[in-house]
Amino acid sequence: MDMPPRVVSTPAGTEPPSALCVEETHIEREGRMDRRTLLAAGTGLAVAAAGAVACDDTADTPAPSNEGGAPRTSPREAAPPATTSASARAGKPRAADWTALGKGLRGGLIRPSDADYAQARQLYNTRFDHQRPAAVAYVAHTSDITECLAFARRHGTPLAIRSGGHSYAGHSGGTDRLVIDVSRLRTIRTGAGTATIGAGAKLIDVYTSLGAHGVTIPAGSCPTVGISGLTLGGGHGVVARAYGLT
Repeated sequence: MDMPPRVVSTPAGTEPPSALCVEETHIEREGRMDRRTLLAAGTGLAVAAAGAVACDDTADTPAPSNEGGAPRTSPREAAPPATTSASARAGKPRAADWTALGKGLRGGLIRPSDADYAQARQLYNTRFDHQRPAAVAYVAHTSDITECLAFARRHGTPLAIRSGGHSYAGHSGGTDRLVIDVSRLRTIRTGAGTATIGAGAKLIDVYTSLGAHGVTIPAGSCPTVGISGLTLGGGHGVVARAYGLT
């Protein structure tokens, strides 16, 4: 996980960056995803088509086998893996605990009672609009992350980490979870053959910044995907066959 990604050098003789890591920065909050309306419309059409097929073919379709005996769980029902111990020392957090957490963060903490909650809980894919996190922490420094992790351990609160919010399985959020949003940690610095990229940087910003120096990295095609989620999720992209993973 700590190995630096391979980097593609564009002009001949250009020395490529040799490392990619994540670090903090303070950046103002950016707007949410632009394609949510399109995704919502596409989901509606897909559901309608699936319903029509089901009406015609239900009698002829055999029930799926379950020979292994494991309970079946649909992708929508699948919950992200818990990141905290099942045994909580302080018990379920009270309103005062959440208030104290928010005051201890350099960034901000959004709770269900806040006006910004409806937007803060949204992921890129409208499929997961049903998720209702307990809170969304917009971390602005590594100390904020430390504070959130300590809170989660103390109260047994499950966590979710969000960069671009593009997780196909919905792991960027989750009901009753504390979502740590790293989108403000998105500085990109280059120099001496090395690029240092913040965990919340989007691919469009990475490509633009590195491209100005005649270099790039193998990554994806969607401009709003977060670099950290792509990297930790496998790093598969449009040029992976030629240049490897992110």
